[in-house]
Amino acid sequence: MTPLIKYLNNKLIEYNIGSHGKMDLVFFEEAIFHILRISRALRQPRGSMMLIGVGGSGKQSLTKLTSSILRYQDVTIEPSKQYGVEDFRNDIKEYMKISGIEG
Repeated sequence: MTPLIKYLNNKLIEYNIGSHGKMDLVFFEEAIFHILRISRALRQPRGSMMLIGVGGSGKQSLTKLTSSILRYQDVTIEPSKQYGVEDFRNDIKEYMKISGIEG
């Protein structure tokens, strides 16, 4: 096992011990590359990402783990049938306020 995989496994254990939901991940080569890309994008000034792709491929899990490693707070907007434009605007306002004050 490489030092990087050991490091990621330790961070995954830390993530699972915290107040987060439990994740079971396998760190194969492509997953590790995605973690590195996510980390690089988020560490940029004004860094953000939009996750697009097939559901169940691990995008959200890898991003949550990477955010945890970087000690960032991740936010997920989960719209429902009643979720409208005004709700979206209010969520964005709240997240921007948090990021400006706490970030």
